[in-house]
Amino acid sequence: MIPYSSIIGFFPYDILDRSPEFRHLFHARRVQNLILGEWEEPRTIVLTDRVLFLSAISSKTLYHRTRG
Repeated sequence: MIPYSSIIGFFPYDILDRSPEFRHLFHARRVQNLILGEWEEPRTIVLTDRVLFLSAISSKTLYHRTRG
C-alpha cells in the first residue's frame, strides 16, 4: 500500500519511450535502488515523493481506485 498523500501521479510505463526527462528520473531512482514493484511486464509507474513503484495494473485503473 502506498499512502495517498505521497502519490504525485500515475504514468503509463511507455512514458519512458516518450520523455527523456522521465527516463532520466527513472534511471536515477534505479541507481539509488528506489524503484519497487513488479519488474515483469509493468504497465504503470507510480511516482511518489520518494520512490517509483512499478505496477502491472493500468494507470487508468489505479487512478480510479484512488477515487473510489
